[in-house]
Amino acid sequence: MEVEAIGHFRLLLCTGFYLDLKDTFVVPSFRHNLISVSYLDKSGYSCSFGNSKFSLSFNSNIVGTGSRLTYDNLYLLDTVTTYNETLNTESHGTKRKIDNTQSGALWHKHLGHISKNRVERLV
Repeated sequence: MEVEAIGHFRLLLCTGFYLDLKDTFVVPSFRHNLISVSYLDKSGYSCSFGNSKFSLSFNSNIVGTGSRLTYDNLYLLDTVTTYNETLNTESHGTKRKIDNTQSGALWHKHLGHISKNRVERLV
């Protein structure tokens, strides 16, 4: 898996909240856009899961919701699909490529230490 760029990505959630993701990896071969729950936690968000639903909170206020997809066991964040998401890359180091020999190990860590088979299913 090759990282094409690293930048800042903005999502508009159905609640009207803008979720800004810093240091986002752009990986064109991925079929899904993935957000790490541990990244959200480090950024001050909290997630609650139950009954195939989840809520995303910031400062004790619910800012986003979503539900579990039955076919791949991932959670889908409710976003405004008509919003034109933006990815802003910095002028220096925007196309930092990661050596393929370490790329698998890097994604294993970034995706919560999931198995190699699980990573390959996401590609």
